[in-house]
Amino acid sequence: MLAPGTGLTALSDTFGGLSMAEAWTTASWASNMPSILRSMASIDRTVEYGAAVRDALEIDTTEAYTVEMLCVPYSGGFHGRYQIFLRMDDTTPAYATEGVIVHLEMTGIAGAYSGEMRSYTGGVPTAYSFTPGTLTGGTSRAVWLIAQVVGDTVTVFLDGTQILSQSINAHAGKRVGFGLETTEAGGVNLVNVFRVQYTSTGTVTPLRSTLTASAGGDLYTETSYGRLTKTTSDLTFRSDTELGAAQSGQKLYVADHGDLRITQADGIISGTTFTATANPAWDTLGILTDDDVCVLSSVGGSTTAGTYKISSVAAGSVTLASAPGNGTAAFRIERAPKVYDPATDAISIMTADTGQVPTGCPLVARYLDRLVLAGAEIEPGVWYMARVSDELDWDYSQTDSRRAVAGTASAAGVPARAITALAPHSDDYLVVGCRESLWRLRGDPAYGGSLDNLSHNVGIVGMNAWTYGPSGEMIFLSLDGIYVLPPGGDAKPASISRELLPEELLNFNPDTTTVNIEYDIQDRGIHIFLTPDLSNDRIHWWMDWERKTFWPLTYASAHEPTASCILQATAIEDSGVLLGGRDGTLRRPSALAEDDAGTTFETYIRIGPVPLSQDGRFGVLQEIQAVVAEASGGITWEVFVGNTFEAAAISTSAIASGIWDQGLSASDRPGGRGQAVVIKLTGVTGRQWALEQIYMVTRDSGRRRID
Repeated sequence: MLAPGTGLTALSDTFGGLSMAEAWTTASWASNMPSILRSMASIDRTVEYGAAVRDALEIDTTEAYTVEMLCVPYSGGFHGRYQIFLRMDDTTPAYATEGVIVHLEMTGIAGAYSGEMRSYTGGVPTAYSFTPGTLTGGTSRAVWLIAQVVGDTVTVFLDGTQILSQSINAHAGKRVGFGLETTEAGGVNLVNVFRVQYTSTGTVTPLRSTLTASAGGDLYTETSYGRLTKTTSDLTFRSDTELGAAQSGQKLYVADHGDLRITQADGIISGTTFTATANPAWDTLGILTDDDVCVLSSVGGSTTAGTYKISSVAAGSVTLASAPGNGTAAFRIERAPKVYDPATDAISIMTADTGQVPTGCPLVARYLDRLVLAGAEIEPGVWYMARVSDELDWDYSQTDSRRAVAGTASAAGVPARAITALAPHSDDYLVVGCRESLWRLRGDPAYGGSLDNLSHNVGIVGMNAWTYGPSGEMIFLSLDGIYVLPPGGDAKPASISRELLPEELLNFNPDTTTVNIEYDIQDRGIHIFLTPDLSNDRIHWWMDWERKTFWPLTYASAHEPTASCILQATAIEDSGVLLGGRDGTLRRPSALAEDDAGTTFETYIRIGPVPLSQDGRFGVLQEIQAVVAEASGGITWEVFVGNTFEAAAISTSAIASGIWDQGLSASDRPGGRGQAVVIKLTGVTGRQWALEQIYMVTRDSGRRRID
């Protein structure tokens, strides 16, 4: 969501271009500036050491700030020293005269590290050592080295783990920088991002992107980029199902729902005391006074229908927070939707100023400046819209064109099917998805809007089983596979997966599978996550949007996403697709990673079947040669030959194999006679690999026949 403006500013350098930006100068104690290699600051053994100082920043030193660098391994390991400089003199920055250096030594494939922080005052150093260790999981990967300054205390973090916290002498300066030194032959030190997060004494940032997430019943929000802080509250969120959320008016409306405690038609109300004719033991129902509400309907006597908060629960009765009037009512006690205010970091129950907030709705969206709720268990085919520009007005009895309004996803006179998804397309139209049908609401339903059916056969399988592509098209998963709905009022959905994957995206149960689909703007493709309620090695998919090809993926059980989102962060290096795993950890795909957060995995591709000769004839593979990327991990190759194309595709008996290292490989002569050949390439576990070219020489060996 977009959070209200604060003085928090993030200055990031992701090292694009061919050389360091003009804001950097070579440090006075170094003879070299880091160079740029693949959009990363780098130093190798030909230079050995380089250091740069950033132009002065308007840092408010009375507030906490951080200086950060993302250290990246090269060829599977680290190769030297990484340094952060801070609190240097504003005019003549030199850490060894006045300032602080965080000096990290990190080498090897296990990421073994040691080092120290030194504080200089008047040229006199005071050193504080880190406890040596290795990276979590014992594998090299891109890690953040962070120095956090709070007053005169500096705390150092590596890969999210605190490795030092120390009170030091005061320094008036605010200049920052970084240094790199390669200590291993053939090694390269790489830094992908240098970032300073601080409160500015200058211009205040009006709005910034902020990530908000829920796990284990708690709410977490991004106080600074890359770090989430738990909100302190008596209220909780349901943690065993997907929760929808929508931003409106710089607040986040969360469709907390379910956990039905009780529903009966025999409620009795006297003042604020609530009982029932068939009175249960109320204190055994798990009613949460902070999270649950009592919804009254079909009222009798002087009782007023509505949604009421709960003050307390005893064995024989429930005490409501306000008096509905004396009488009778049908009732439900269940979770209420919540509101998060980032300005105050507070959570509250969503309570109507007028009318009655719909409860039990898993779906929420914002459309035409209206908050929309839908999919409640008691009325699954009904959608509800609050008044325009007023998220707390749910009074449907009003008559003006901005009034609250409700409707169904169905043709007139036909019972509505359960709504499974709400997908607003800007303010032009709202797509309402059911599992077996698709509808488009054009315009404002209280001001001449219309509901059109797009399909009576194709729908959306889940609340997050859709995304928008680069041209505004809506991409969604139906029971019939992946479909695309082009933008525009007259477009119809079209299939794009059945023609390529006739079975793979059909064989799952949407009632026991959490589906999340995200368009990845950086890699130009679609993530299709199919996470079962219980782990069973379900295959997920990556769709290359430009080529319309599908690639299967598997994840460790704890890493399988139960939630996902596309984050367009103010700090570009934090942008991308985020995955919320079963274990409550947020992760993101990264081109810098060579394993899954310490878990290695196998990567392979089968190329072919490729014909060895013309149709009806056999051929022989005489020669094979490859060109492998220079910084790639090794590649194991295997050749499979068959008398038919299918036989080659399913063969498990390689006729030849070998290993290709970086650069141009030697030629191999595998032989093998048949109709077609398949080449399987398998990367070294825990290493990235890339292939430029495979060159094959074949010759005809006669008519196809059975030997």
